[in-house]
Amino acid sequence: MEKQTSKFTAKLISVAKTPSVNAKGTQFRRCTVEYKSPATGEIKQSSATIWEKNYDYGMQIGESYAATAEVWLNAEGNAQVSIIVSHLQNATSASLADFGFTAPVAADLNAV
Repeated sequence: MEKQTSKFTAKLISVAKTPSVNAKGTQFRRCTVEYKSPATGEIKQSSATIWEKNYDYGMQIGESYAATAEVWLNAEGNAQVSIIVSHLQNATSASLADFGFTAPVAADLNAV
């Protein structure tokens, strides 16, 4: 199966009071996030995961963070989606206009 991921911004709604531990021994916290679906534009709420090392940076309820959704197959072979929330706050990307840059022109390799 081709790896499918999507990066987006998620607002932290709630976080578990205590961490859990996965099969590899890595601590994480379950949380609820709110986001605008990149596919449909709808506002959604879903459960997600924050790695404990990220949570230790001081994440706050109501703040927005970078998140990644990834498709994986469960033991029965059914596709599932996991959302991992980063401690990095997601700012708007800079634009070319912000710095007075112009878009580079792709080289025409056939002209060489």
